[in-house]
Amino acid sequence: MSRHTALGAAFVVAVLAASALVAAQFQGALDRVVPVTVLAGRAGLLMDRGAEVKILGVTVGTVRSVTPTTDGAELGVGLYPATADKVPADVTANVVPLTIFGAKYIELIRPHEPSPPIKAGAVIGGNRVAVEINETFEHVLGQLNAIEPSRFNLALTAVADALRGNGDELGELAENLDGYLGKINPSLPALRADLAKAPAVLDTYAAVVPDAIRVGDNLGATSDTLVSAQLTTFLLSLTKFGHQSADFLGGVGQPLTDALHISRPTAGLLANYAAMFPCLFQGLDLNRQLLSRNRDSGLHIDVTVGPGAKPYRYPQDLPEIRPGTGPSCHGMAAHR
Repeated sequence: MSRHTALGAAFVVAVLAASALVAAQFQGALDRVVPVTVLAGRAGLLMDRGAEVKILGVTVGTVRSVTPTTDGAELGVGLYPATADKVPADVTANVVPLTIFGAKYIELIRPHEPSPPIKAGAVIGGNRVAVEINETFEHVLGQLNAIEPSRFNLALTAVADALRGNGDELGELAENLDGYLGKINPSLPALRADLAKAPAVLDTYAAVVPDAIRVGDNLGATSDTLVSAQLTTFLLSLTKFGHQSADFLGGVGQPLTDALHISRPTAGLLANYAAMFPCLFQGLDLNRQLLSRNRDSGLHIDVTVGPGAKPYRYPQDLPEIRPGTGPSCHGMAAHR
């Protein structure tokens, strides 16, 4: 082999080696990373090698491999050594896109109480994978295939007819709904607290249910006993009493009606002067108190001779009966 041939071969080998090194550097094969694995339900269409891995919005690594599995996909992740200690071992992963049509990246979610930093070879569980636009189109296409176009057109026409000319009402409805929601929002913390207490209350009810069922069974047995013997006798007696009462009231119904009709004016007069009865009893009690002040027993009478009263005059001294006089206690309430 000549000298020129050897130099040419060495040059080709050097070029190939340099190309391999450049390719390896471009693919990150020569980077020092902390390798971990992310398990996801699927990788999606736009998850490729080199996708970013972020935690709290900071890039801490890249995706180095995407391997489909029977349960989803395994994503090989290389964490940067400088930031790997910021990633706790108990993180979870979400595969999310930057935009609806953008490429995906892995978002690591820190727990409230993070554990020590992650180690090489760790496996991170995936929480969710964002829905892609092709899945949305697939679901919409399935719905459209299941709907008959004529019926769908009729439904859309009916909705359009219902909405036509009702814009003001719909705007008012939306405004009222916004007002209701604004009033409900301050109560949401209390509702959240009540819902947090609901499981304990429901557990208490669940513990009481067997006793309630037992009580219901006992009531059923009791009702069967009453229906079979005592209740039947009671109903028969009540029926007999009803017949006898009907016969009695049928005989005295008209006289009783006449008596009530005749006594109505007297009862009305007594009702008008009913306010005087408390005054009467107060006066009697006042007389009792006045008489009890005398320590000696017996009746004491003082006789005094005074000038005579004016003689009776007719018709000036006739009694006056006029409306509006009404009941009067004549100041008796002042002595209470």
